[in-house]
Amino acid sequence: MKEAFTLFLERNDVQDESLELKATPQTVYEEAGEVNRLYYKKNIEKKRMLSFSDVGEWEELYRLARAYTFPGHEGLVLVNGDEKIELRVVSDDRADSQ
Repeated sequence: MKEAFTLFLERNDVQDESLELKATPQTVYEEAGEVNRLYYKKNIEKKRMLSFSDVGEWEELYRLARAYTFPGHEGLVLVNGDEKIELRVVSDDRADSQ
Protein backbone atom coordinates (compact mmCIF):
# COMPACT_ATOMS: atom_id res chain seq x y z
CA MET A 1 0.00 0.00 0.00
CA LYS A 2 2.81 2.38 0.91
CA GLU A 3 4.53 1.66 -2.40
CA ALA A 4 1.33 2.22 -4.39
CA PHE A 5 0.75 5.57 -2.67
CA THR A 6 4.37 6.62 -3.28
CA LEU A 7 4.07 5.73 -6.97
CA PHE A 8 0.83 7.73 -7.15
CA LEU A 9 2.54 10.80 -5.69
CA GLU A 10 5.37 10.50 -8.23
CA ARG A 11 3.00 10.73 -11.21
CA ASN A 12 3.43 13.88 -13.33
CA ASP A 13 -0.30 14.59 -13.41
CA VAL A 14 -0.35 14.58 -9.59
CA GLN A 15 2.70 16.80 -9.15
CA ASP A 16 1.88 19.37 -11.87
CA GLU A 17 -1.46 21.06 -11.20
CA SER A 18 -1.62 22.38 -14.77
CA LEU A 19 -2.03 18.83 -16.08
CA GLU A 20 -5.39 17.07 -16.02
CA LEU A 21 -5.53 14.39 -13.35
CA LYS A 22 -5.94 10.95 -14.90
CA ALA A 23 -8.60 9.01 -13.06
CA THR A 24 -10.23 5.69 -13.88
CA PRO A 25 -14.03 5.66 -13.53
CA GLN A 26 -15.43 3.18 -10.99
CA THR A 27 -17.48 1.52 -13.75
CA VAL A 28 -14.29 0.24 -15.40
CA TYR A 29 -13.45 -1.73 -12.26
CA GLU A 30 -17.01 -2.99 -11.84
CA GLU A 31 -17.09 -4.20 -15.45
CA ALA A 32 -13.82 -6.03 -14.80
CA GLY A 33 -15.57 -7.98 -12.02
CA GLU A 34 -14.52 -6.05 -8.94
CA VAL A 35 -17.16 -5.70 -6.23
CA ASN A 36 -18.12 -2.20 -5.13
CA ARG A 37 -17.89 -2.24 -1.33
CA LEU A 38 -19.74 0.62 0.27
CA TYR A 39 -19.93 0.50 4.05
CA TYR A 40 -22.55 2.37 6.05
CA LYS A 41 -21.97 3.44 9.65
CA LYS A 42 -25.08 1.55 10.76
CA ASN A 43 -23.69 -1.73 9.35
CA ILE A 44 -20.29 -1.17 10.94
CA GLU A 45 -21.94 -0.48 14.31
CA LYS A 46 -23.84 -3.79 14.09
CA LYS A 47 -20.59 -5.69 13.40
CA ARG A 48 -18.96 -3.97 16.38
CA MET A 49 -21.40 -5.78 18.69
CA LEU A 50 -20.17 -9.37 19.03
CA SER A 51 -22.17 -12.01 20.87
CA PHE A 52 -20.25 -13.86 23.58
CA SER A 53 -21.43 -17.16 22.07
CA ASP A 54 -19.89 -16.20 18.70
CA VAL A 55 -16.38 -15.90 20.11
CA GLY A 56 -14.36 -18.69 18.58
CA GLU A 57 -10.62 -18.54 18.96
CA TRP A 58 -8.46 -15.97 20.71
CA GLU A 59 -6.82 -14.92 17.42
CA GLU A 60 -10.19 -14.05 15.87
CA LEU A 61 -11.28 -12.05 18.93
CA TYR A 62 -7.92 -10.26 19.04
CA ARG A 63 -8.10 -9.43 15.31
CA LEU A 64 -11.61 -7.96 15.69
CA ALA A 65 -10.61 -5.97 18.79
CA ARG A 66 -7.64 -4.53 16.88
CA ALA A 67 -9.93 -3.58 13.99
CA TYR A 68 -12.10 -1.46 16.30
CA THR A 69 -9.34 0.08 18.46
CA PHE A 70 -8.99 3.75 17.49
CA PRO A 71 -8.42 6.72 19.80
CA GLY A 72 -11.64 8.63 20.42
CA HIS A 73 -13.87 5.79 19.19
CA GLU A 74 -15.65 2.97 20.96
CA GLY A 75 -14.00 -0.44 20.80
CA LEU A 76 -15.42 -3.88 20.07
CA VAL A 77 -18.37 -4.71 22.32
CA LEU A 78 -18.78 -8.24 23.63
CA VAL A 79 -22.45 -8.91 24.47
CA ASN A 80 -23.74 -11.60 26.82
CA GLY A 81 -27.48 -11.14 27.41
CA ASP A 82 -27.96 -7.67 28.91
CA GLU A 83 -24.28 -7.37 29.88
CA LYS A 84 -21.81 -5.63 27.60
CA ILE A 85 -18.01 -5.40 27.78
CA GLU A 86 -15.99 -3.03 25.61
CA LEU A 87 -12.71 -4.49 24.34
CA ARG A 88 -9.67 -2.53 23.21
CA VAL A 89 -6.12 -3.56 22.35
CA VAL A 90 -3.69 -1.66 24.56
CA SER A 91 -0.47 -3.22 23.24
CA ASP A 92 0.51 -5.43 20.37
CA ASP A 93 3.50 -7.47 21.54
CA ARG A 94 3.43 -9.47 18.32
CA ALA A 95 4.33 -6.36 16.28
CA ASP A 96 7.48 -5.91 18.42
CA SER A 97 8.61 -9.49 17.86
CA GLN A 98 8.33 -9.44 14.05
